[in-house]
Amino acid sequence: MAVIPLSDGDVRIAGVSAQGLFYGLFFGLGGGMVFLLIFVALIYCRFVRSGRIRLGAGGPGDLDDEQRLLEEEQAAMEQLDLAQQEAYYRAKGAAIPISFTESPD
Repeated sequence: MAVIPLSDGDVRIAGVSAQGLFYGLFFGLGGGMVFLLIFVALIYCRFVRSGRIRLGAGGPGDLDDEQRLLEEEQAAMEQLDLAQQEAYYRAKGAAIPISFTESPD
């Protein structure tokens, strides 16, 4: 702690000891770390662990969009003939599904 006498004589300023400096830094930074730890824990509990089960990495409704796209693809496949369907699946890189609607006769 600095001592500044107010006499008219010699003015002297005593510096802070190394031990006092260490205690000040240790408790100051330690208190900041405790505050930061509590703050991060509150943010984690509030925003990250909301109690919901998350399926996949997407947001809400992504699975609904995929289902809608599959339904649209199925509706479009009904309008194509067998050769066009095979060409579509080959271009898509997917396995060609077996259709039981046509008989081999």
